[in-house]
Amino acid sequence: MKHRLLTILSTLALASCTPDYVDINTSAIASQQESQMTLDIRVSGSMISTKSYAGADEMKVEDMDIFIFASTEKGYLLEMVEKGVTPDLSEEVPGSKDKKIWSQVITLPTSGSKRIVVIGNKTGAEYPVLKTTAESIDGATDYNTFAEGLKLNISQMPAAPLFMMGQTDIASSVGTSPFVTLGRQFAKVDIEATGLELTSVQMTNTTTECWPLVRDFEKKPAAMGTLPAVKVSGNKVNDKIYLLYTPGIQSESSDTRAAFKISGTASGEAFEDIVYCPNPVMADYNYVMNLSYSGGKLFADFTPDWSSGTLTVQGVKLLNGMLTFPYLSDRFYGYELTWTTEMTGPIVLTKNGEENWYNVFIDGPLIRVCCVEDNYTGEERSATFTVSLGKSSVEISLTQQSVPTQTVKFGDLEFMDRNLGATLPSFEENIISSETYGYYYQWGRNIPFPNVGTLEADSAPDALTYEQAMSSRKFYSVDKVWLRSGVTYSKLETFWKDVSGSYGEPCPEGWHIPSYYEIQRLVPYKNSTGIGNFNSVSTKVNADEIFEKDGPSYEGLYVTAGLEKAAIYAVKKYKTIDAYYLRIQRIIRNNIAYLKIDRLPGDENSDFTGEDAASKLASAEQLFATADASKMETICFPATGYIALANGQHSFQGQALYMWVSSAWSDVYASSLCFDNFTAESNNSRIYSRANNFAHGMPVRCVKD
Repeated sequence: MKHRLLTILSTLALASCTPDYVDINTSAIASQQESQMTLDIRVSGSMISTKSYAGADEMKVEDMDIFIFASTEKGYLLEMVEKGVTPDLSEEVPGSKDKKIWSQVITLPTSGSKRIVVIGNKTGAEYPVLKTTAESIDGATDYNTFAEGLKLNISQMPAAPLFMMGQTDIASSVGTSPFVTLGRQFAKVDIEATGLELTSVQMTNTTTECWPLVRDFEKKPAAMGTLPAVKVSGNKVNDKIYLLYTPGIQSESSDTRAAFKISGTASGEAFEDIVYCPNPVMADYNYVMNLSYSGGKLFADFTPDWSSGTLTVQGVKLLNGMLTFPYLSDRFYGYELTWTTEMTGPIVLTKNGEENWYNVFIDGPLIRVCCVEDNYTGEERSATFTVSLGKSSVEISLTQQSVPTQTVKFGDLEFMDRNLGATLPSFEENIISSETYGYYYQWGRNIPFPNVGTLEADSAPDALTYEQAMSSRKFYSVDKVWLRSGVTYSKLETFWKDVSGSYGEPCPEGWHIPSYYEIQRLVPYKNSTGIGNFNSVSTKVNADEIFEKDGPSYEGLYVTAGLEKAAIYAVKKYKTIDAYYLRIQRIIRNNIAYLKIDRLPGDENSDFTGEDAASKLASAEQLFATADASKMETICFPATGYIALANGQHSFQGQALYMWVSSAWSDVYASSLCFDNFTAESNNSRIYSRANNFAHGMPVRCVKD
């Protein structure tokens, strides 16, 4: 089986689920308002691993190049370049070993989000072609091009002062005081060889050419080579040893870790052997290599040594080492995994095959796994990848389901057996599992948001287009509506597909999101007073109920059961040959709520007997208690809660039901199936169809065309 190294964790690397992700921020370049910020540049005063002071030569910065990128619709574009900047300060930074070496007020042509990159001691560095937005907005260098083009070459063991680099992101440059701390991009190795006489120490299989802002070594493989031997005398190394970051890989068939080729004598016996560095060698770390010789072999103990230890991978969606995905891809968020270890170093991810339908990458402190293709193959597909650090590894299995084929028939509607994006059907035995929730959507927008995890929320720009919204992973937390133009309303005739145009609905071909008219066949009609509320025993006949566009109107009979039983009974199409009974219940199991609706066929004589509400309720309960189970149809909906428009956070999961319907009430509100989060204080004891703001995130459940 082929293996593919995907990515390695780096504080300087930025990952995304798909390469075509566009960061929507129109304010940075569109706004021509000048801004000022006070930029400080510092240099790291300690080696990361030991916290000991770096030497004066290792902290020295002779010159710097400053690059400032502005966030735009086209990504981060180069806005300012200042080369050959000479440090003019040497101030201790309180509470640290760092020093501030430069501080200036910088005037920029725009405000908004910025990414600041500073390169120090650039000997051996090569830049890509650089063009700022002032020269050409369309041709300006973007950050990705810069990162992939910044190249570092060494032909011999480097000497201090060393190549340094640092970067930071800021939300706005207006009146801010950001700082960038420069860190050395080389590791330092000290050799101790007590009892040995060394004659030669040479580095082999070390990085001689690399791209320091890129950690995807499949995309930009580092060139490996041999460096000239360093000077030794007795058991001491006279030259300081500095190594570029290396991603060394150890397998059964090969070992590409950086290595020392060492020769000398031990008790008069000559030796020459190779010892390998810990995997990986981390930039700005100070390693100590203790050499010993025994049984004709040279041994090396490293401090710190990241090669041994435990590694644990966890995640809400990870069950017995398996991640199960729905057929519908979520290219932006996927599933989140976390890891714990007592080792230090970057996590390495390796695909154990050539599958292209999923992607796995490091996203800050998380491992993010995304399916990037829908699965219409008719069969489940599977894959595995490995998370490793040093000698420890964890294998994760993936399964992506195919399009569900099982349906739930309810009257003249045939529902998909689950919410869109759910991995479990909404049957009563599964209904309290969060795996029945599925994806969440903002009304009219076909970007799926996961039912767990932290979302990237932002305010929607006034000029946001549907096309931009469909290429952005952001949850647009705004007042009422994320789409500020292009929505017209006329008598519930604006549907999801009318707004999304050529994008259609998120349901697969042959399915659609139910309309307001269709959902009224399941629940109390509208939210009129006394209909949908079960906070007391009551009864009502409602007129002018419509179940299809331009269709006839009907009456509906309703009886509510009160708070303790939390049920509503109905006769839809009351006093017609097409009448049918409904029992609509909010049920609590293990402190988790769900909606269960039962349907029985009826006729023009269907009724609940009795003169008062209590009698009619008793009649309704008796009717369903004694009904022929083979004639009863049942559908369940999980209490998914929603993603709140105000902050982009999941709310009321397991407590309240919210599910989008395709019809709009206005240019701000669309219809939804819902029951509220009930508390004694709120008294929200309702099951009904409710108008909700477009910007909320809610699940959908597809109906067959």
